[in-house]
Amino acid sequence: MDEQDMEKSKIQYAWSDAWLLCSIVIVAGDNAATLVNIIAAGDWRNHAIFTTRQLRGGLARLSAGGFITENEEGFVPSEIAKKEGRRVEDYEILLGSRKKNPDAINRKWCYPGITEETVGEAYQEYLKMIKGAKND
Repeated sequence: MDEQDMEKSKIQYAWSDAWLLCSIVIVAGDNAATLVNIIAAGDWRNHAIFTTRQLRGGLARLSAGGFITENEEGFVPSEIAKKEGRRVEDYEILLGSRKKNPDAINRKWCYPGITEETVGEAYQEYLKMIKGAKND
């Protein structure tokens, strides 16, 4: 195991990271997932909305662990992430995540560009999307 793999193995994932990764895989497929689509998939999967802290920290941990990358279109799941299935429980096992994880609230985990403002804008766009679907 090289130094980079050792660092990846030290990452402690929160349960919400499993939910987040599952949501990214569901919406991205072989493409990229936008923040709006991640919020939508998370709501569909768990009937709840990600907090800014969950998104900021989760994206940072998943990126550092090699489970996602980002391109100009959004977040792309790794091949290993895409093989896990569609259940949050599958991702809990993959990540070794825990319901209560003090490292998950550690402020060192902060994905660049994910702020209260960007999450708020994405959430507003998601609400417009829902309202549009209900009116059809």
